[in-house]
Amino acid sequence: MFVRDFMTKKVITAQIDEKVSDAITKMKENKIKHLPIMDNDKIFGIVSIKEIEEYSPSKATSLDIFELHYLLSKMTLKEIARRDVITITPDVAIEEAGAIMYKNRIGALPVLENNKLVGIISDRDIFKLLISITAAQSKGIRIYTQISDTAGTIAEITNIISKFNTKVHAIFTCYENAPKEKRNVVIRATDVSDLNELESQLTKKYGSVLIQKF
Repeated sequence: MFVRDFMTKKVITAQIDEKVSDAITKMKENKIKHLPIMDNDKIFGIVSIKEIEEYSPSKATSLDIFELHYLLSKMTLKEIARRDVITITPDVAIEEAGAIMYKNRIGALPVLENNKLVGIISDRDIFKLLISITAAQSKGIRIYTQISDTAGTIAEITNIISKFNTKVHAIFTCYENAPKEKRNVVIRATDVSDLNELESQLTKKYGSVLIQKF
């Protein structure tokens, strides 16, 4: 899966000479948190609704609400746009895009192809991907345990589960807080008729096992 598969292709943008107050209205009307700022057809910078909210009081701490609105109605996006924009291309792996956002503590990446803005990928898109690949909205069971970090162990546990005539929706593993030479595994599958027997067999094989029904 790549950025092009999850990015928003219809990008809401603003020009550098637009007023900050108009940008706020545009972002609220379109329910977006990040707004690429363009200089004609070239990307100039980016602003987030959070940055605008943080910027406004710092420039107007002594102003009343009417003066603040007046200030925002005169200030242009060129004055506040963040210029150090991190961009990405459509053919980058989606997990790499998530890693870039996490590392740089940003919520969105404009997507450029041949220096042209063709989309934007945001933390919301990453959450959507997470829900999709983990089958979080599917009905059935969720199995959590720890397995040996050796070749063939995923096939081993799925073979046990398959004996109960269930369909596996998703398998994902990680090493976070796992003992040495072990890894955590979570499997989401369709429901089974004999949960007790499944739990018994998995516990006998892997020790501690948690099965949740959704």
